[in-house]
Amino acid sequence: MTVLRKARFIVFDIGNVVCFGDETICRGLLYNCGVPFLNTAEIYSCHDYYEFLRGRISSQEFHIALVRKYLGYPASYEQVHHAFKMAMYAADQGVVDILSRLDGQSLAFLTDTNVWQDERMRELVALEKYADPSRIFKSHEMGMVKTDEMCFPYVLSQLGDKAEEVLLIDDSSEKVNTAKQHGWQTHRFVNSGELSGYLKNIGYPVP
Repeated sequence: MTVLRKARFIVFDIGNVVCFGDETICRGLLYNCGVPFLNTAEIYSCHDYYEFLRGRISSQEFHIALVRKYLGYPASYEQVHHAFKMAMYAADQGVVDILSRLDGQSLAFLTDTNVWQDERMRELVALEKYADPSRIFKSHEMGMVKTDEMCFPYVLSQLGDKAEEVLLIDDSSEKVNTAKQHGWQTHRFVNSGELSGYLKNIGYPVP
């Protein structure tokens, strides 16, 4: 507990932490456009999606790859764009309340996201209200996702701190474990109430 109180930075994931998301919303919207539902099964796990998250292919290239390789239906760019955006559907007000009570100088964000999801996040919550833009790390801008070997070392170098003084809040056990391997403090997010209790127990002034 003593070590956790000394965390210099708290780094929040965004998808399913700060903002609610549901992949089935995207799949359902594509189905409504005429895409067979089974053909959407791999759209969040395929190689092209991860290249899109890393910013290595454009939104137009990702759309073309989806239509040609996976969807089996000529869904338009606008239909695919809309479906991926709407999968992120609301800000978690409980987490937003927590952010508003923490010291902005100690906050950062780290998220695996693409340009469509980033567009939606900006509509739902103004991250710059809680952390300096230089501490908002997005995979499509960094060219790395969190499970890439150099992602956590890179973010740490930008924060200018030691790994043991940085706490990651993330809903993914895989990404939590990756951060642990790099020496970070971690907490797997369940919901805003549980997070509030956890942070209170280690000395943070949250609601």
